Amino acid sequence: SAVGVSFPLHSSANGKALMAAMADEDLAKVRKRMRLTAVTPNTITNWDGLELELQAIRKQGCAFDREENSLGISAVSVAVRSPSGELAAISVPAPTQRFKAAKADLTDALLRHTAILQRSLTR
Repeated sequence: SAVGVSFPLHSSANGKALMAAMADEDLAKVRKRMRLTAVTPNTITNWDGLELELQAIRKQGCAFDREENSLGISAVSVAVRSPSGELAAISVPAPTQRFKAAKADLTDALLRHTAILQRSLTR
């Protein structure tokens, strides 16, 4: 990806992490406006499937892009919240072959470091 390029919420790790962290009423507003179009053959294109994914993200604390936005690229992402309530997401993308080999390490490191960041934001 390049600086300034935006991706659909439903097909990116950052977007899914953000949606999973949204309040129910905010997610309902997004849902009314958003069309779940396929970006790749792996993109989730129905709300039932996306809702299951969001539930899993809430449980595990991170979101994954499994070549849903760009073939050959996978990512893990975690949402963080500012003291005033704004949401942001941090992701680690990589070529899928390398991502699969390092997924557990990347996920653990991202969860650990975003927890440190989140604590520092709330002090």
